[in-house]
Amino acid sequence: MLLQNTDGAEKLALQGQLTTLSSDWEEVKKSSAEQADKLQTALQRSLKYQEHAEKLSSWIQECEASEGRVKLTVDPVAVESSISQVKALQKDVDKHRGMVEQLNTAADSLLEVANTDTEAVKEEKASIGKRVDNVVEGLQSKRDSLEKISHTVKEFNDAYKEAKGQLEGAKKQVDAYESQGVQAHSNKNLANMKAQHKSLEGVQNQVEHLKSLAKELVVDVPDADGVTDLLLQADSIETDYGTLNKKLEETCQVLEGKLQGIGQFQNSIREMFSRFTDLDDELDSMAPVDLDLTTLKEQQDSIQSFVTKLQELMANTANAGDSCKKMLETETSPDLLGLKRDLDALSKQCGKLLDRAKGREVQVQSTLTKLEELYGKLHQAEDKLCSAVDKEASQEAVGMETDVINQQLEAFKSLHIVYEIMEAFVGISEG
Repeated sequence: MLLQNTDGAEKLALQGQLTTLSSDWEEVKKSSAEQADKLQTALQRSLKYQEHAEKLSSWIQECEASEGRVKLTVDPVAVESSISQVKALQKDVDKHRGMVEQLNTAADSLLEVANTDTEAVKEEKASIGKRVDNVVEGLQSKRDSLEKISHTVKEFNDAYKEAKGQLEGAKKQVDAYESQGVQAHSNKNLANMKAQHKSLEGVQNQVEHLKSLAKELVVDVPDADGVTDLLLQADSIETDYGTLNKKLEETCQVLEGKLQGIGQFQNSIREMFSRFTDLDDELDSMAPVDLDLTTLKEQQDSIQSFVTKLQELMANTANAGDSCKKMLETETSPDLLGLKRDLDALSKQCGKLLDRAKGREVQVQSTLTKLEELYGKLHQAEDKLCSAVDKEASQEAVGMETDVINQQLEAFKSLHIVYEIMEAFVGISEG
C-alpha cells in the first residue's frame, strides 16, 4: 500500500527496506528450521540415552540386590550354591556389557548436539559406568571369597575327618586294652600302645593345621556364617587329642613298669634256651665211643661233665618254672603263660637230652669196663702164653706114658685159653 502511494526516492528507499527485511526473514526461517532439526535430533538422542540409562540403572539395582542376597557361609552345600549364583550373575553382567556400550554411544551422540546440561549427562554416564564396575568387582571379590572358603573348608573337613578317625581308632585300642584287665599286661599290647602313641604325633600336626585354617578364615571372611564354629571344632579335637595322648602316655608307663620284671625273666629264659642249644650241639659233636683206653677215659670225663652241666640247666629250668607259677598266682599275663609253656617245653627237651647223654655215659662206661677186663685178661693170657711157649719148646714127642700125656694136655689147654682170649678181644673190637 505504501509503495502504491509513494514515488521517487522514497519509494526506492521503501523497496530497499522491504528487500532487506525479506532477506532477513528468510535467514530467520532457515536458522529456525536448522535449530528445530537440531532440537529434534537432540530430543531423539536424549530419549534414546534416557531409555538405556533407565534400563541399566534398573538392571544394576537388581544385580546389586542379587549380589547382596549371596551369603558367605562355611556350609559346603551353601557355599557351592552361592558360587553358582555368583557365576550366574557374572554371566548376566557379561550379557549386559553391550548395553553399557550402547549407553556410552548414546551419551556421546547426545553430547555432540547438546550445548547445555552436558555435565549432568557426563556425570550420569560416569556414575552408571562406575556402578557397573563396582558390580563386576563385587561379584569377583565375592566369588574369590567363596572359592577360598570352599577350598579351605574342604581342606579343613578332610583334615578334621582324618584326625577324628585316627583318634577314634586309638581310643578303640585303648578301650580294648582296658577291657582285658590284668590279661592286657603283655609285650604285644605294649608295642601296640606305643604304636598308637607314635601315630598321634601326626594327629598333633593335623590339629595345628586345623586351627591355622580356622583362624585364616576368621581373618579373611569374619562375616561368614559358621566361621567361628570351625574354631570350636578345632579346639574340641585339640582337647580330645590332649586327653587321649596323656592317657596313652600313662598306659605305656604302667605297662612298662609291669613288664619290666617279666622282661628280665624272659631274658633269663632265652639264655636257658641258648644254653640248651649249645649243650645239644655239644652232644651231637661228640666223637663215637673209642677203643683206646686213654681216649675212652677222656670221653668218660667229658660225658660226666656234660651231664653235670645239663643237670644244672635242668635245675635252673625247674627253679624258673616255680618262679613263673608264683608270678601267675598274682598276675595272669599272656606273656607269663607263654613263658610257662616255654619252660615246660625246655624241661621236656632237657629230659630227652639227658636220656641221650645217659645212654652215651652208659655206653662209654660199659665199653671202658669191658676194655679194662680185656686188658686184664690179656695180661693173664700174656703170662700164660709165655709159660706155654716155654713148655712147648721143652716138649718132646707125644709120650706113651700117662703122666707125660697129662703134662702135654695141660700145655695144650693153656694155648687154647689164649686162643679164646684173642677171639674175645677181636669180638670187642668189632663191637
